[in-house]
Amino acid sequence: MKILHIEDNKMVIDVVKEMLKGNEFKSCESLDDVKVKDLKWADLIFLDLILDASSVELKGLKVLDLMKKNGMKKKVVILSALPEEAKKAKFKYNDLVIGIIGKPFLKNDLDKYVKKAKK
Repeated sequence: MKILHIEDNKMVIDVVKEMLKGNEFKSCESLDDVKVKDLKWADLIFLDLILDASSVELKGLKVLDLMKKNGMKKKVVILSALPEEAKKAKFKYNDLVIGIIGKPFLKNDLDKYVKKAKK
């Protein structure tokens, strides 16, 4: 499984990467790092909504907009400490977002969606 993790916190990226050993894994640490080729490469995308710790702007929504604009039918799981905003994003992008995992999370939370994405 090819997994892309879009997250601004390096520590969270490292934890997720360790938890998902055995899968191909790429990460992007800011909105500027996100490239269409990486989005196309991935089978599953774990996406944080806030991609800049100094801002409250939900830049993760721009990634979902980019995917929608390019007609990508990818499986996205939102990893977020903002449950209400995550629910709104799931409703708006229901064709892309297959789930929400609240922070902090457990390995079982990630594994559940990796299994779901493989189906």
